[in-house]
Amino acid sequence: MKNIAVFGACREGLEVYRNLYSSSLINHQEVTFVFIDNDSRLSSSTYEGVKVLSPYEADLSLFDLIVVGIIAFERVKEQLISLNAAPDKIKRYYSEAYYSDQSRRVGMASIGKYSYFKPSTVLYNVEIGNYCHIGADCRLGLIGHDVSRLTTYPFEYQFGKSKESFDCSKDKTIDLKKQNVLKIGHDVYIGEGVTIMSGIEIGIGAVIGSKSVVTKDVPPFTVVAGTPAKILSERLTPSERTALLESKWWEFDKEEAFAILNKIVNT
Repeated sequence: MKNIAVFGACREGLEVYRNLYSSSLINHQEVTFVFIDNDSRLSSSTYEGVKVLSPYEADLSLFDLIVVGIIAFERVKEQLISLNAAPDKIKRYYSEAYYSDQSRRVGMASIGKYSYFKPSTVLYNVEIGNYCHIGADCRLGLIGHDVSRLTTYPFEYQFGKSKESFDCSKDKTIDLKKQNVLKIGHDVYIGEGVTIMSGIEIGIGAVIGSKSVVTKDVPPFTVVAGTPAKILSERLTPSERTALLESKWWEFDKEEAFAILNKIVNT
């Protein structure tokens, strides 16, 4: 009998659990599962019929495997080790592409340090600043199709015989598409299910409400929502916005950035 814990009683953790459970059935393994989560409201409840425990009430040394089902792996691993979990039993499920303290490229997208996005979100032609939080099920930097031709149906890619017909980068409009980058500034929050086309600019500190479809530029420190998205309000006071812009806190690593923000709050 194996004891397996999935850290994260959430949507991402549920995906991990279902895959592990299916694997145990295929391999005819006897496995006991539990979820572990820091949310004290979930302690001693069940999720998908599986018990949820706080890491502070579970004996982590008893588990044969602890799979971290959220994207903040390093932070969780450090916590679990401090609570007596064996380091070699703690495994990452989601790639570092989703969250890292370093800048990185994912496909056509460039992502700034400390920015993160959920696994169900798809990034296309987009540049993302630092310290951004992007929710699930978003579609960002959509390039679209060439509507100037007689038909939008991709005859060449479906039926062409040449080598180029299999390579979408040979699209005659690809250079134009590459120029129309979606630019997301620093410290931007994007809710779940948001769609933003390429060629748009999202200002620093902006907030985009869930399910919005953004069709034009979003000014810094504004809250927008709707289909199409419209400005609902501005964030913060003028003096706070000025202080943040002058500080450029998003250019610093987390400790210094946090210190700068605390200083602005206490001014």
